[in-house]
This record gives sequence, structure tokens and C-alpha cells, in this order.
Amino acid sequence: MMPHKISSKDWHVIVPGMAWNAGIDPVEEKALLKFLIASRKNANEPQSTLSK
Repeated sequence: MMPHKISSKDWHVIVPGMAWNAGIDPVEEKALLKFLIASRKNANEPQSTLSK
């Protein structure tokens, strides 16, 4: 499954295990969760195209 298809609710369950396995501290874990949720929201928005 692609990360952008995982719900925000599921990321709240997944990230603690990922953080523990990676050995990152709680502050970094919170930042990672925020990043993943923001990335997921951005992935669901239409992508803009750059004009040439």
C-alpha cells in the first residue's frame, strides 16, 4: 500500500512502531507524524502544473 493511501488515523498507530524501530526520540516521532499526515493531505490535492 502506498503511504498516501494510509489514513491519518492509521498513521497514529503505525508511527510509534516505526519510530521505535528507527530509534528516534519522541520529539522526532511527533515531527514525523505531522510530516506524514501533511504529505498525505498534499498527495490528495490536485497537482499543479508549471507553465513553460
